[in-house]
Amino acid sequence: MTRQPNTQDRLSNFFGDVRHALDDPVVDIQPTTPGKYSLENAQLTGEPRRRKIGGFRRALDRFRNWPTRKSLSRVFRWANMLLESLAEVVPGAATLKELKQYAENLNADAMEDAAADPG
Repeated sequence: MTRQPNTQDRLSNFFGDVRHALDDPVVDIQPTTPGKYSLENAQLTGEPRRRKIGGFRRALDRFRNWPTRKSLSRVFRWANMLLESLAEVVPGAATLKELKQYAENLNADAMEDAAADPG
């Protein structure tokens, strides 16, 4: 009988897919002409982009190697930075951020429940 993937497995696979997408982006992320909605103004080019994606990748690696609620919280924290920047230039990114916040709240609830459990 095959084991059904649990939430931790599904999250690990999902974040692995995210990491793969970051390693091989479909979208050209070259600097654009500075303007209100440019990647440059959203700090998604050059060194700021490298720092944000680097932190996110490290958090993903840690979660994949040590899948705990605490390491998942780290992934969410780094995802916040990326999604806030993306929301400035990509339509729909605010919706992604809201979905991430939903998952983040579920994780926080689980951490609080585990801390409150006397057993």
